[in-house]
Amino acid sequence: EEEEEEEERSENTMTEDKSSLPFRDAGDPETVPSAPITVVSEWTDCRTSGGGCKDKALIFTMDSIQSRVDESKSGGASGEITIRLALQNGLGNLGVESIVARSDAQFESQNMDDFKLIFLDPWTWAGRGWKLKAFLKAHTRKIFLLDFFGGDGHESLNGIVPLDRHLTAFPVHPANRFLGYYIDDVVVDNAIALTKENRGVIWGKDPKYFKGKEKI
Repeated sequence: EEEEEEEERSENTMTEDKSSLPFRDAGDPETVPSAPITVVSEWTDCRTSGGGCKDKALIFTMDSIQSRVDESKSGGASGEITIRLALQNGLGNLGVESIVARSDAQFESQNMDDFKLIFLDPWTWAGRGWKLKAFLKAHTRKIFLLDFFGGDGHESLNGIVPLDRHLTAFPVHPANRFLGYYIDDVVVDNAIALTKENRGVIWGKDPKYFKGKEKI
């Protein structure tokens, strides 16, 4: 039974294979390969396409932190990773190379002048006291927030990064901008090919959310 459970987890987990995704880490240049990488299926890497990369985008979100990526192999922030990878794919199609920071240190070591766009999330923009990190103040016009569920933002940030630059996976908040996400055609085709039973699935992160709703 344990082997079956482990196999099921591995089949349903979103992981990042650095050899096959359209971005590179913002790590030590000696440890990050600069050669073009091979991308899977329809994912686009502007470094290997005919047009090349015209600009760069810096991405630093909680789900890009290496420990969170590792945790996603057994659950974790797989949904947020899916949205971020979809963004990176879209940027690649537009000729924009994504540089992904894996830690605060990697993020803070970047030269913000090198980037046309900066993508953060509701946590990584803030320094102490929930104030915008000092080195970002000269680059506020470049900043977008990936906010999975959307919302009203934060009072310390809204005057700097307006709510229409908060990008959501679903059109859930009228003031935010609906980004959506990309799913590989192979995944869709495999889902369509499955034999379906007349039932649905309700999925929550904690049983407490279902208390009092058993009849529903």
